[in-house]
Amino acid sequence: YSRVAIVKNDKPEVIANAQGAHSTPSVVAFNENETLVGEVAYNFGTKNPTNTVFDAKRFLGRNQDDEVLSSEGKRWRFNVMYKEQKPVFQVPYNGSPTNFTPEQICGQIFANLKSTAEAYMHTNIRNAVLCCPAHFTSQQREELIHSACDANLSVLLVISKPIATAIAYDLDKNDSGQQTILIFSMGARSCEVVVLDVNTGCFQERSVKVDHSLGGDAIDDILVDWFVDQFKRKHKLDPSESHRSLFKIRSGCENAKRQLSQTASTRVEVESAHEGLDFSQNLSRAKFEEMVSVISAVVQLLRSVYSAGSINKVLMAGGCSRIPKVQSIVQQSLPDVEVCLNILPDEAGVLGTAIQGSTLVGSSWSTAEANSSNIEISALPRVC
Repeated sequence: YSRVAIVKNDKPEVIANAQGAHSTPSVVAFNENETLVGEVAYNFGTKNPTNTVFDAKRFLGRNQDDEVLSSEGKRWRFNVMYKEQKPVFQVPYNGSPTNFTPEQICGQIFANLKSTAEAYMHTNIRNAVLCCPAHFTSQQREELIHSACDANLSVLLVISKPIATAIAYDLDKNDSGQQTILIFSMGARSCEVVVLDVNTGCFQERSVKVDHSLGGDAIDDILVDWFVDQFKRKHKLDPSESHRSLFKIRSGCENAKRQLSQTASTRVEVESAHEGLDFSQNLSRAKFEEMVSVISAVVQLLRSVYSAGSINKVLMAGGCSRIPKVQSIVQQSLPDVEVCLNILPDEAGVLGTAIQGSTLVGSSWSTAEANSSNIEISALPRVC
């Protein structure tokens, strides 16, 4: 998902998009003559998932033999091809099959964020600060910059997500002292744990560990399998035979996952889930936590980066860090360390990037975060 924020009166704030939401799906869809971005693209995906591209950022800087891409092919409903070992997405556009690179798709998302910021600020946007995961390679960062350039943005700086999160918590101030911070970030496609040394406003990444198999999508997969099984038991039909049905079911399960971060129970409801049949199922938080035992892998990830007694505080980032069970596991793993949740985890990175950009130019500006809180763009007003 993407988010947009500005620094106004020395305070960062999140901007609502045209639909009034504070987050926008990082999805691009294509019909015969039009490119759709955001919420409208996501909705289009329920009708035509093969023409709807998501996870474009995941492909940046990767080749055909990349282990991450090789393990995730079954997840894609859109057509992925490779030219000179580099991935491209082939979709029908303007009456014929057309190839788009990951950079071009990300560029469409960045352009959408830029438009949102310009509409709110009533000014042209030219400059940007980008934020990416700590594990991003130099090649991935370079292609991220190219994506922003496709949206007519000039990149001033690229910072890592953990540093952006630390900035959101004011750890860039000179009076922050000397501390060792653990940033726990669980987004849609990965879980990243970073140990950061902070010394009077200066940052140094001491250790970075990432699990590409642990994230919100892995949780959604479990919920989808459960929902499909419930549907099959009742109707003796298999929704997994239809890409369109699975897309609808995944959307319903994702909404339920979010609801269960706030309530003790919810109802997973999917209209016309399969063969025109509506289907709904009650789901309690207790049942949800029982099903998604996969998140217990967080414990091993935490143990791989810290030594007992060496961490002063933990900062939570990423949308899935809002899940109560995830927060509980982190707290139990570090029982004597303060776990900070003063800022919504899925907004910490984007707000910190906004603050960093404001420091650079000394004025109000907008920040956008793209794809599951893993990329932030700081879009700055035109400076003449």
